[in-house]
Amino acid sequence: MTKRYSEWQAIRLYAHGNQPALAKHWNCEPAWDVTALHRCPDGEIRHPDFFKAQKDPAADCPDRDKVKYVYWNRHVDRRFHIEYPPSSKKAPRHQGLTVRDPAREWEVVIATRDRYLRDAGLTLQSPPEALARCMAESYGAGSYFKDKPLCPTFPADEARALEQAVEGVLYQSFCAGCAMGYAALADACGLPTRVIGMPGHVVAESFAGGKWHMADSVGRHEKHKGLDLYFEGSYMDCILDPMGPHGKALDENMRKGLWKRPNPQFHLMGGQWLTSMTLNYAAQSAYALYPQERRWGVTTRDPKRLPVIVRSVGFFYPRVNRTFDDAPLRALRQAALPLRMEQKEAISHDFLYHPFRTGEKLRQSVWLGGLEDCEGIEALFNFGATRVSDFSEATGRGLFVRVGAWRRSLHDLGAWPPTGPDATGNVSCTVRLPVEAFRPDAVNWIELEQQSPALLYAPCVPACMEPYVAPLWSETEDVFGAPMP
Repeated sequence: MTKRYSEWQAIRLYAHGNQPALAKHWNCEPAWDVTALHRCPDGEIRHPDFFKAQKDPAADCPDRDKVKYVYWNRHVDRRFHIEYPPSSKKAPRHQGLTVRDPAREWEVVIATRDRYLRDAGLTLQSPPEALARCMAESYGAGSYFKDKPLCPTFPADEARALEQAVEGVLYQSFCAGCAMGYAALADACGLPTRVIGMPGHVVAESFAGGKWHMADSVGRHEKHKGLDLYFEGSYMDCILDPMGPHGKALDENMRKGLWKRPNPQFHLMGGQWLTSMTLNYAAQSAYALYPQERRWGVTTRDPKRLPVIVRSVGFFYPRVNRTFDDAPLRALRQAALPLRMEQKEAISHDFLYHPFRTGEKLRQSVWLGGLEDCEGIEALFNFGATRVSDFSEATGRGLFVRVGAWRRSLHDLGAWPPTGPDATGNVSCTVRLPVEAFRPDAVNWIELEQQSPALLYAPCVPACMEPYVAPLWSETEDVFGAPMP
């Protein structure tokens, strides 16, 4: 007799990678992007060259007319919060390929932390902001950096492409290794900390003195000597106002770098030095990432598109020398699915995959604020591009999107067949949902019903915000399943 469930369940997938100690079941959520389509933005952010051109119209400023758009306090979801448990010596952590001893790695971080504090005349009882500034300025200072050797574990062309915390502490590295190393040191001082990846650069943030402060290692270079390593403002402060007073020594090139690098991924520590929990910045997550603020801004390149939820880009920052790999099994290997050969090399991000069977439903909650100037809500549904999945017209007729009483099939919405695969190894359907189907200033549910006979695979990301809202409805047996061998 089939057991029927009357409540929503979590999508729960077992994930493991090269580091068995970090393998675990994850509560997962579908990787759906949600975008609010508005008539116009709330404001604009001008490229720094724009201000130079105002003073000197004859200056060669090819970027002076470039603009980014910003939405303030739109659709900010206040339900969620993030916890920052400190790492401990006994906790499982990602192990590097150089030291290869978890206990020794812990000792390296503690010894380095204590040396920096001692050199600065500080102790762990010093004010938190003094500790955070010390770790940033000591770690990125030119004298300390130049004294470090290159990592001997990797070839010369990869020696600085470090992405593991202890290797980043011990050796010279690019920005990613510096950010990972700083995060481990700040965490060892008892400070909430996180790493932030963005196009072409990686920084970190620590919480001290009642707010988040960005740390950037660019000042470690001789040509950038003297630039700020510890900022008065957060990443959000800097990215929304690159001309603002966020530090004592921000040069023009650094301000331009802040201007052109939006769309961050926040990599959370989770009681380790880094976990698989990554949160992409958007309206939904802005409050959870910066709960002490009163104003949250989201920048866009399209003046009508405001990202409300961003999940489809994957949740692992691309690796260079693969030193960081506590990730779950890559993409479709987790679901044990055959992938077309031409797609294998294209996958650059990792997802967990839920087998989306007939009779099941997925849902995603989205909090929406005022909708008076909103022209629609766009949802992006992803599916794993596999040989075993049927993407024919019949499947599209059996996949239904529901928002409240509004219900349509992907075929009838003109969103089927899906497009792709893209660089993540997924195919996708973009659906524009009528704004009349949603309630303003309320939590809304977007549901996807699987009434086709096809077996589809839905990309998922680990849930990292609380309270967790279960996204799966099952009218079949328990779909959690046992861990893979």
